[in-house]
Amino acid sequence: MADCNGKDGNIFFLRIKAWELFFLAFVAQFVLMGFSFLVVYITGSLVIGIIINQIIMMLSFLVILRWEWLMGTKINLKISEKIRPKPAFFKFAIIFCAVFTVSFTLFFIMTAFIDIASPELLSKLIMSLLVLDICLMVYSANFVAKNLMMFEKGRSVNLLEYLSTFFMIWFFPIGVWMIQPRVNRIFK
Repeated sequence: MADCNGKDGNIFFLRIKAWELFFLAFVAQFVLMGFSFLVVYITGSLVIGIIINQIIMMLSFLVILRWEWLMGTKINLKISEKIRPKPAFFKFAIIFCAVFTVSFTLFFIMTAFIDIASPELLSKLIMSLLVLDICLMVYSANFVAKNLMMFEKGRSVNLLEYLSTFFMIWFFPIGVWMIQPRVNRIFK
């Protein structure tokens, strides 16, 4: 079983500095996308460039999901059992988002090579799953923000108390600079 003090080695994302996390999830994405444009230029194949870009964006998003997973699960363990929110639905939400992201990326890549018989039905299904995915991402950011604030305050908190933390998590490229130092203090 995972240890909330980090003896399981899974808290790498919770201990790195904000700039390292920002680089890993955001800057590296744009550097690698530059590489994909070079591949397009060399090969002359726009399809290959689009595929590489999709894979890069997927990996970047999976890094952010892993960061949220670790914050949500590890901080949750540090909250008093009396007020601790149950993490089961949060875990489902993150897993769904990760599976959907990988599936959507693979589907997008496959559509470059195969003809789909019923694109209308499939696009309705994908749009429905995308709406569900966005709702679950909002829930996940909410869960993490609430847990972080509950740990810091040592009590239950209401939405207004953690709303700014929620938006910092939701807008990762900006919020990571304020959230990660708080997380670093918890897991130093």
